Amino acid sequence: PFSLAVVVGAAVAPRILARRSPPMAAAAGLAAIAGGNAALLVAPAVPWLIPIAVGASGAGIGLSSVASTTQGTAVASELQGTAAGVLNTAAQLGTALGVAAALLLAVSTEGSGLPLAGTPLGYAAAALAAAVSALLALASIRRRAPDAWSGGRALAGRLAEGRSTVLAQREGLPWGRSRG
Repeated sequence: PFSLAVVVGAAVAPRILARRSPPMAAAAGLAAIAGGNAALLVAPAVPWLIPIAVGASGAGIGLSSVASTTQGTAVASELQGTAAGVLNTAAQLGTALGVAAALLLAVSTEGSGLPLAGTPLGYAAAALAAAVSALLALASIRRRAPDAWSGGRALAGRLAEGRSTVLAQREGLPWGRSRG
């Protein structure tokens, strides 16, 4: 269910971005990841919850990835290649370090007698990291005039119809700035 949910989350992202800013959409995706990881803490007692939790995390990754890419590549056209490279490198490095940290935490505490140890501690750490990231995304949003993003909403609507994100740059969409 995880991979399928990632595809679904990425597919609905343009519709969400038509109504909300990239930081808001990223925060929603990160909150879904946090909720999915937190739900895995009770999964041993409620096994049917596992596919739901994993699906929530996958949908959150799909949504937050599209939102982050949308905001991260909203730069001048001559810088888009560099921005995409930096964004991809950060995503790959963050994933590798995050998985390594969660696994190290889980393995090093297994059988330690701590109230929360082993794999559940890894899930809790991942949930906490996603929740903190969601809060940071929300904190990055500055209040803007209600109509300041109307052009962006119209463009995001066209993106939801299947047009390229390059259109965002041509239209001068201010996705590099925050909105509420």
